[in-house]
Amino acid sequence: MEAPPKLDRQALLREVAKRHHLVLDENDPVLATVTLHELLLEHTLERVQAMLTAAQEQVSAGSAEQVAAAKETASRLITESAEYIDQRIQAAVTQAEGRLGETMTRYLAQAQQALKDTRWAATAAIAGGALMLGIGLGAFFIK
Repeated sequence: MEAPPKLDRQALLREVAKRHHLVLDENDPVLATVTLHELLLEHTLERVQAMLTAAQEQVSAGSAEQVAAAKETASRLITESAEYIDQRIQAAVTQAEGRLGETMTRYLAQAQQALKDTRWAATAAIAGGALMLGIGLGAFFIK
């Protein structure tokens, strides 16, 4: 911080003369009191500035700690959320795989049954055709 400007004694003496109609000399003892007050104020300002600087440093350090803690919390939250989502996706995939397996097993059983039914139908058709052929041939030769 920049030091405050020194008191202009001549301006001070003119102002006292103007306001109070008193003419003071530069060596007047009352000016010693003004100097003492000026020195005390400078010292007080230096102390206040030092305390303000220390307080600002504490606030900055506290803010840095809070930012670090917030980053850690955010990181943990993101990681835990990702893990939760991964678990939910894995559970959904496992469930879908189970349903797909059940569906595929059911369709396979239906296809196998359809194949059996088709074989029986073909066998019946061949047997029926052979029977008809036998009846036709028998009727041809019996006449």
